[in-house]
Amino acid sequence: TRDVAIHLVQGVDVWLNTPVKPLEASGTSGIKAGINGVLNLSVMDGWWPECYNMKNGWAITAGEVYGDPELRDSAEANQIYDLLEEEIASLYYDRDELDIPREWVQMMKESIYSIYVGFNINRMLDEYCEKFYLSAVKQRRGLLDNDRKPLKDLIKRSEVINKLWEKVFIKDVITDIDRKDVLFVNDSIHVECYVQLDDVDPSFIDVEIFYSREKDHSFDAVRLNFVEKYQDKLGKYEGNLALISSGIQSIRVRLVPSDEHIRDLYPDLVKWEEV
Repeated sequence: TRDVAIHLVQGVDVWLNTPVKPLEASGTSGIKAGINGVLNLSVMDGWWPECYNMKNGWAITAGEVYGDPELRDSAEANQIYDLLEEEIASLYYDRDELDIPREWVQMMKESIYSIYVGFNINRMLDEYCEKFYLSAVKQRRGLLDNDRKPLKDLIKRSEVINKLWEKVFIKDVITDIDRKDVLFVNDSIHVECYVQLDDVDPSFIDVEIFYSREKDHSFDAVRLNFVEKYQDKLGKYEGNLALISSGIQSIRVRLVPSDEHIRDLYPDLVKWEEV
C-alpha cells in the first residue's frame, strides 16, 4: 500500500533488488525509491540497465555468467556482501567535519536527477501515444483506404490461412551445423526447410529461424527465402544465419502467417519444427 511504501522509502538508504534475470517486469519500487534519494543496489534487470550509470547506485552482475541457479545465487550473494563491506558502508560513513557524507549525497543527487529525467509520466504518455495509439490510428486508416480494399484483402487471406492451417507443417529441416567441429562468433549457418504447403500460397507463409541466446536472454527471428514449390505441394525455403554471440544458443524453425495483422489477430497460428 501507499502508506507502507512511504515508510519503507523514508527508512532506508539502499534499495536492494535481487530478481532472477530476466523475470523482473519493471521494478517501479526502485524507481520510486531512487527518485527520493535512495541508492539502488540491483540486479541488471527491468528498468535498472537503462538507468544505471555507475554514479547513481550499484549493479549486481556476478551471477550473469552462470546457468546453474545455485551458482548464480552464490555469486550474487558474495558480490552483495563485498559491495556492502568494501564500498557501500565505507562511502556512507565517510563524513566531513559537519558529519555529512559528501560523496554519498552526490550519488543521491545523481540518482534523483537521472531517474527524474528518464522515468516520468511525460515519457510514459509519449511512448504510449507513439507506439500504440498513433500506430493503431495509422493502421486503421491504411486498412480503410481505397474503399476498404486492404481490409477486404486481409479478411480473404485470414479466411484462407485459418481454413488450411491444419494442413501446413514443417516436413524437414537441414542445417550444416553437424559438419562443423567448432562454431565461432560471426560464423554462418546454412538452413534449408521443407514445408508441406498444401494449397496455401507461399507468400501467405513466413518460415523463420528462431535464434535465441541464453547469455542475455535475447532472440531474433530470421526469415528464410522461398525457393520453389514442387508438384507434391512441398515448398523449399533456405537462408543463412550469422552467429552474433558465444555461449549456449539454440535455433528452431517455425511457420507464421506473413501478414502482421493476421499474426496479431491469431497469435496461436504458429507451427514449430519437431525436435
